Amino acid sequence: KSFKTGVRVPPKHWDKENGAVKTSHNEFLAMNTVIYKSVKKLKEIHTNVLLEGIDATLEDLEDRYFQKESPRLVEYIRDCIESETEVAYSTQVAWLDTLKKLVDMDPNVRLINVNYTFVERFDRWMRLKGLSQNTIHKHHKHLKKFLNHAIRKKAYPKARYPYGEFKVARIETEREYLTLEELHQLESFEASRLNETDQHVRSMFLFSCYTGLRMSDVFRLSLSHITRSSRGYKIVITTKKVKKKAEIPLFLLFPLADGKRTRPELLLETYLERSREKVFPTYSETTLNRRLRSIVARAGIQKQLSFHAGRHTFGTLMAVRAPLPVLQRLMQHSDVKTTMIYVNLNTELMEKSLEEISW
Repeated sequence: KSFKTGVRVPPKHWDKENGAVKTSHNEFLAMNTVIYKSVKKLKEIHTNVLLEGIDATLEDLEDRYFQKESPRLVEYIRDCIESETEVAYSTQVAWLDTLKKLVDMDPNVRLINVNYTFVERFDRWMRLKGLSQNTIHKHHKHLKKFLNHAIRKKAYPKARYPYGEFKVARIETEREYLTLEELHQLESFEASRLNETDQHVRSMFLFSCYTGLRMSDVFRLSLSHITRSSRGYKIVITTKKVKKKAEIPLFLLFPLADGKRTRPELLLETYLERSREKVFPTYSETTLNRRLRSIVARAGIQKQLSFHAGRHTFGTLMAVRAPLPVLQRLMQHSDVKTTMIYVNLNTELMEKSLEEISW
């Protein structure tokens, strides 16, 4: 077992027999002082462990060696969350929820002491609390993120990273989306039965259904993201979540019966007439989802939807209308496997493919 001291020298300057830097190196005195202090510290730790009567492993000695430099895990995570100013509010809330779980379980564990045994204990603690499999998966995913952050910042040794071996499965759940008929049903629901806020919420959700934009990007959409040509409107925006450029030709998506304009263009024009920098008003995610569920229920659609179902709707409806590479680009997916989820969701696509088989 070796312990890094931070001293690095070419082999020709290293005295292997005495474990020291040779006098041939210009900084041999300073380097040997560092090595001496490190060895002394390790011997003191070993002596203390023997005096305490503890049957310690080399890993235990390593833990104690780095203990003074290592912050508490919960403090490190809290600092990370506070420094992340560009993430969505909902993401911060989710991270804080994981932080609370860790505080409740063990607020004093040091970052350096997070190993396989610790995450195993964290997993067992969450199961005893009755958390669902996917919630447990989410908290592990967050902890993995912060450990990887610590590795990049040299605050945590990669060798101790537990998630190379510790795996947590996620149960695939049904992605809620609207069929084209349900989409038109929601769109044609009488505006007179909706107050002003509900009308905005419906319009924003429909716009997400017709463009695939996430809630964060619908909120951010401004006049600077919109261009108009002889063919119609186009959105060019760098998405907030994945920081990728999205180019969405509204004039080619979900055309109206007259063929002159499209459904997303019609929605957009309604808001452009207001002459504001931001196209849509901003609401909290909680308000948006609560009002959306109420609107959907009043429209006679028996589905429990969140705003993100708009993006699922777009992906599922477009899966039967656009080639896979085009859909992948429209939705800014890095991995085509993510896009394939929408292909698999669309039963219409399966039926269409079966109908084209020459038996």
